[in-house]
Amino acid sequence: MKNDSGFFQIRSYTRKKSTFTVFPMRDSVVYYYLVLATLFLIGLAVHNTSYGVPKENAENTHTWDNAITIPTLLSPQAEFSTEQIHLPANIFIPLSLKPEDGYPAIIFINSWAMNETQYKSQAKKFANEGYIVLSYTTRGFRGAPGLIDTAGPKDIADATSAITWLIDNYPVDANAIALGGISYGSGIALLTATQDSRVAAVISMSTWGSLLESLWGGETPQETWLDILLGAAGWPIGRPDPEILEMADNMFSHQNIVQTMDWANIRSPIRYIEQINNREYMPAVYISNNLHDYLFQPNSIIEFLTQYRGPWRLDLNVGTHGTGEAGGLAGSSSSYPWIVAKAWLDHYLKGEKNNIDQRGKVNTVVHSRTQEGAPGIRESFEGLPVTDIANDLVFTLVPQGDNTGFLRTVPATIMEVEQRIKTTAQQVGSGGIFGALQGSGLRVDFDEIDTERALIFTTDILEETLYLRGSASLKFFAKVEHNSQFFAYLLAYNADTGKAHWIGHSPLTWHLPEGETVAPNDPIELSMKFYWTANDIDKGEKMVLIIDGKDGDYWRYRDTPETNFFVFGNEYPAELVLPRTLGVTPFLPLDDQESVDTSRGANGASAEGGGVGGSINWTLLLVGLLLLRLRQQ
Repeated sequence: MKNDSGFFQIRSYTRKKSTFTVFPMRDSVVYYYLVLATLFLIGLAVHNTSYGVPKENAENTHTWDNAITIPTLLSPQAEFSTEQIHLPANIFIPLSLKPEDGYPAIIFINSWAMNETQYKSQAKKFANEGYIVLSYTTRGFRGAPGLIDTAGPKDIADATSAITWLIDNYPVDANAIALGGISYGSGIALLTATQDSRVAAVISMSTWGSLLESLWGGETPQETWLDILLGAAGWPIGRPDPEILEMADNMFSHQNIVQTMDWANIRSPIRYIEQINNREYMPAVYISNNLHDYLFQPNSIIEFLTQYRGPWRLDLNVGTHGTGEAGGLAGSSSSYPWIVAKAWLDHYLKGEKNNIDQRGKVNTVVHSRTQEGAPGIRESFEGLPVTDIANDLVFTLVPQGDNTGFLRTVPATIMEVEQRIKTTAQQVGSGGIFGALQGSGLRVDFDEIDTERALIFTTDILEETLYLRGSASLKFFAKVEHNSQFFAYLLAYNADTGKAHWIGHSPLTWHLPEGETVAPNDPIELSMKFYWTANDIDKGEKMVLIIDGKDGDYWRYRDTPETNFFVFGNEYPAELVLPRTLGVTPFLPLDDQESVDTSRGANGASAEGGGVGGSINWTLLLVGLLLLRLRQQ
């Protein structure tokens, strides 16, 4: 079988005239791709992608037409371009009385590797409430013409074409059009909203603010998720632009950095923040992300919202990528993000006074409370940041000389010491999807951590609960070589059980600037920013900081040093800063949310039966990931 998509491609790089080949998942790569392909083929077989004539539903509340296509230019950036392609689409049209200005409308954009039927369940619900709902498949996926553009300029042009086509062909209110999606579709929706003034509202779930920070945070490729994305983009699911593999190779081999950053920044909503802020009418932006999502971590979209001057709301759920919103695709009537999304659109497109604009702008699950399903699982805040810098807790790292030490909030004498760890074996790891599925996160046997391979710093037993809300930061000094890697983890340790549960992590790779060949002789200061989280470290527990040199979810460069050297002393201070609140902050539900499960229901665990829309394939993708990680371990 001919394959020119890169689906079974083994990454091969050339560096300093020596060619070497890298299996992205070591012995698991072929196993993974076969599993992924098989699962998607099963999904294609059971999922309805047939086209037909418009149909009325049994309740006579809407019609549905899946025999339509969206015309768009094949090469929208090319001068004098006229060649068109047609993207598969479907549309739900309400049978309720048309408002004077036309129906409010929603355009849904598929997730990576999905198609236009993904949102069928939610589209029905919105149509029954008086919305025209158009969904289309992005170019390059699932038989749609063109090549995958990875939320690039062609994808944005396609979304604007969909808006124009909808206005020209259906009785919509041109001032009440929203774009929405999960993951890939969410990014295209938000990017289009920054550049097309006709977008009045956005529903972006599991989304990103900076694609560079998401795929290459800390200049460290997120290997697991990059391999998932690259695998799912190939035959038989999609047809990627060769540029995608080129950019991935650049990240994995740390080359052509400026070119790669430019490619990612064009696809990052935060690049266009000034442009959207200068608009007379700014779209109402609703964001739903997940605290254990290490593909599109909350940090970059939080930075976007911090700078955005239009109306916005952020909900942070338990779970990994896409799982916080999956229940709604499976037909759940109690999926928290989708209930909020509907209220958001009802207010900003229909003008309903439902108080959503008067509730908390930031609403987050407290991750450490999720396993027990305790009350008060969510908290609400008026804006970003959610903490006052005056309440930050600053810890000094005080080494003891044996790769252990203390975290002190009072002045301490720092021992002049150099400590080293081996980086060839992972000690903790970022938890990945398995940690996310354990509710409050990965559990670690504290006594099994090898101090020859990791630094361990602990607090004393806490006399009061520490309410971590935000992104912690770490600074320390180290002697570095090209591609030195550092992974920092925060955990809460219970001495009675000997277990430490997951709080958060941060990756960092130090690279020589392109063109340079000599690393500095002296120690340099390194800064690490943890991924945003909300966790309680309870009274009676200890907080633990671990600095490791390897994490299996991240790419390890061929020439990453096998030893990391850390330097401590009064001239080389090290500190950990934790943003915190001083207590529990009340959750502010919407008026009709009193009976909504805002804990487990927020990650699809209580999804009801109903139309599955595109959730079959979404589930199969996650199953493939689970099998892959199980095989790796």
